Amino acid sequence: AQKRSVRRLLEAAGAALRPTVPSLFSFLLHRPEASGLQGLEGLAVPDARVELVGSDVPAARGPVLVTHGGISGPAVLRLSAWGAYALNESGYKAQLNINFAPSLQDHGEVAQAMLAVPAGRPGLRPPVRRKAVGDVSPWPGALPARLWQRLLQRVDSDDEAVAEITAAGPSSQRNSALAIHQRPWGAFGQAKAAEALARAVWPHMSSFRVAVDGRRTNKEEFVTAGGVDWQYLNWENMELLSCPGVHFAGETVDVDGITGGFNFQGCWSMGYAAGVAASEAFLDPAEGATKR
Repeated sequence: AQKRSVRRLLEAAGAALRPTVPSLFSFLLHRPEASGLQGLEGLAVPDARVELVGSDVPAARGPVLVTHGGISGPAVLRLSAWGAYALNESGYKAQLNINFAPSLQDHGEVAQAMLAVPAGRPGLRPPVRRKAVGDVSPWPGALPARLWQRLLQRVDSDDEAVAEITAAGPSSQRNSALAIHQRPWGAFGQAKAAEALARAVWPHMSSFRVAVDGRRTNKEEFVTAGGVDWQYLNWENMELLSCPGVHFAGETVDVDGITGGFNFQGCWSMGYAAGVAASEAFLDPAEGATKR
C-alpha cells in the first residue's frame, strides 16, 4: 500500500488508507549517561508501568529491560504500539515516566516492606541488620537490588532529604557520615526512620523520568502500523465493503498487536477468513463449478 500506483488503485476501489509507521520498537534515551540508568544495562524489572508524559496514549504495564543506550521489554514495546503515530509525529522524542513498583500504592507500603527487612519474616526471610541498605532489596525478585541501590543514590543527592532521614534515625555519628545507600539496615528498624526513607525514595520509585530521543532502527521494528482502515472491511470475510471480491489480510490491514504471537495469529486468522471467502466466491461448494 506504500506504492503510489497501488495506493491510487485501492483508493479508487473505496479503501481508506492510513499511513504506515513503525510499531513495536525499543526506545533510545537522550544522553544515556545522564539518564540515571547507566551501568544497569541488562537489568530487568518484571513488573513496571510506563507512560508518555503529556500524552493521551494509554500507559503500558509489564516487564522492562534496560539496554545499552535505551530501554526495552514487553511494556515498552506495547507502549510503542499504542503510541506509534504519536511518537512518529514527535520525531520519537518524548518524556517517559517509569513506575518501577506499580503494585504499591504509596510510600506507606514502602515503609512497611522496609521494616520487614531488619525484623525478618518468620519462615520466609531472616533478619538483615548489618548489610548496607542498598545491597538488599525489600522486594527480592520484583525490584532488583542494583536498581534499589540506584534509587537510593538519587536520594543521596537531595541534601534536605538526607538531613530528614538522618534526624529520624537513631543517633550515630558513624551512620550519619555514610551515604544513605551505605547505611546498615539496622538503622531503619524503627518506624520513624523507615517512614522518612520511604517518603524520600517513593517519588523515584513511582515516577522515574527519562528523555526518549529515538527508536531502535536497522529494521529492528517488529511490525508496521497503518494500511487499509479496518472500518471499511467486512470482518467476517475481510472483504472491502465498497468493492466485493477484494479481500485483505495481514499487515495490509491497519491492525497490529502486541508481542506474544498476536501478530502472527492475526495474519493467519485474517488470511484464512479472506482465503475461504475468496474461494467460495469462485467455486460453488455444491456443484464444484466455477462461478462467473
